[in-house]
Amino acid sequence: MGWYMVKSGLIDVPRVSHFRLAAHLSLALAILGYLYWLLLDLRRVRRVEISDAMRAAARGLLALLTLQIVYGAFTAGMRAGLGFNTYPKMGEVWLAEAATTLLPFWHNLIENGAMIQFIHRWLAIAVVLYAVAMLVAAIRSRAERRWRRALGWVVILILIQVVLGIATLLNYVPISLALVHQVMACFVLLGVLYLNRLARR
Repeated sequence: MGWYMVKSGLIDVPRVSHFRLAAHLSLALAILGYLYWLLLDLRRVRRVEISDAMRAAARGLLALLTLQIVYGAFTAGMRAGLGFNTYPKMGEVWLAEAATTLLPFWHNLIENGAMIQFIHRWLAIAVVLYAVAMLVAAIRSRAERRWRRALGWVVILILIQVVLGIATLLNYVPISLALVHQVMACFVLLGVLYLNRLARR
């Protein structure tokens, strides 16, 4: 997959396909996640007693985070972070006019750098709100302490990741911050996988 990705940048311009970059990153994180899951199995991590709704919410958080990571790869692959280096607005507006220039419209969702950056910004907020809502629900329902503690750590990791992402954007994507942001995504993913391991039937 790495070769397939690099091959796409050896044709006309020295830049790889953002689709292949996303596939390469997704495969790497899938391997990381699988190894971590095996480690949790070997350590015989005990599941928690929670409601079916909370189990479904954990799977939903993993799905939402996966989508966000893919859009993060799109953002990196298209160098979309080099434009509209303001937050929370894109310059003077919430959605830049450049984000809707492709036809048909759905092309903007996967091939327009401005729209991809917009989606990546607000998916991050969606992940935060989703995780916080899960934590509040766990506290209110007096869920098992291990579950509440794990959710708390996941919320902290996600908040750190969002702050890193905003800092990376505002500072015009310095390599150091961008790398820390990418590494932090791995820790967020592992945290959410741990939640799903605890929630497993």
